[in-house]
Amino acid sequence: MRRKLILRGFFIGLFLSTAVSLSSASEDYIPPVGEKKSLGTGLGKTIDLFFNAQGVKAAVKKSGLRGNSAGQVENFLKLSLQSLGGSDRPSKSQVLLGLKTITAGEDGNIKRELLNIFSKKESELTKGDFVLAVNHLVYLAGRYGVNSTLALSCGACVSGVLSQNGFKFSFNRLKDDKIEYVVKNVLPKNPRELNQFISDRLQRLGLGKMNREASSVLDKGDEKNFAIFLALEQHGSTTHKELISAIKSLSTDSYGNTLVLNPENPHRLWRLFVSDLSEEKMESWSRALKIISADANQAGEVNKKDAFFRFFAKKARENPELADRYEVLKKKSCFFN
Repeated sequence: MRRKLILRGFFIGLFLSTAVSLSSASEDYIPPVGEKKSLGTGLGKTIDLFFNAQGVKAAVKKSGLRGNSAGQVENFLKLSLQSLGGSDRPSKSQVLLGLKTITAGEDGNIKRELLNIFSKKESELTKGDFVLAVNHLVYLAGRYGVNSTLALSCGACVSGVLSQNGFKFSFNRLKDDKIEYVVKNVLPKNPRELNQFISDRLQRLGLGKMNREASSVLDKGDEKNFAIFLALEQHGSTTHKELISAIKSLSTDSYGNTLVLNPENPHRLWRLFVSDLSEEKMESWSRALKIISADANQAGEVNKKDAFFRFFAKKARENPELADRYEVLKKKSCFFN
């Protein structure tokens, strides 16, 4: 009986820990009057709007967002500007200086698109521009931000309303002391060096190699999150390490090979470590993943996705109240494509 209660509590807590929002569109979203209508409030440059709290609030409201969804976008913007500018109240010059070092490749193109939007007249700012600018700011802050207590969270966990409106990422402030230590003192700040850190740690821990196949499973925006998972093997608490062990067991095939980044078993359960899980929730995840791994191995399944959802489908059948939330978990694809 006690075990059933623990797992039931875990299943309910899952949706809180992974930021899945069940708010209805009618509560959080009101279609704007004309998608091409300006969201700006004056004749200045768009960049000025992003550094004006009231201007941001007005733009979010004009975009059609309300309630929790509106507050989330305002918070994402605030945190990303703080991360890029390196202070609690960054100036335009501080943020632009933080962006200056981003020059090459896809990230350089993203920065140039952002600066192009910033340079527009505020009266020309459309909803599409605004959404794109928020996505670009959050993405770049997650990869280049100097405020190392912030991390890019999984894009799949953006609330339904925000996802429907084109927002791709969420952005969280880390509260776990061990994870904060890792991000501040262990992980490289430069994305190229971070990629090398991931490659080195994967091989040192016997979890695979950072080859083309592995890269296909790891999005650029997830690199810091994945690096946190790898670093916690050494620097994490006992509870962290138990969850890591459970994720490794779910990543091990019938031949005993452990590949955490595996196109044949493309899970992203390492995203759990940037979900602000309590000790109790991490313990519950560890227990659940071990059950899921054992079930998949018994069925001869390399890809653990079916076993993962079988486990949660069973919990939903046992408690009909959770049926809708189970459907959201499948739709969100937080941990499996």
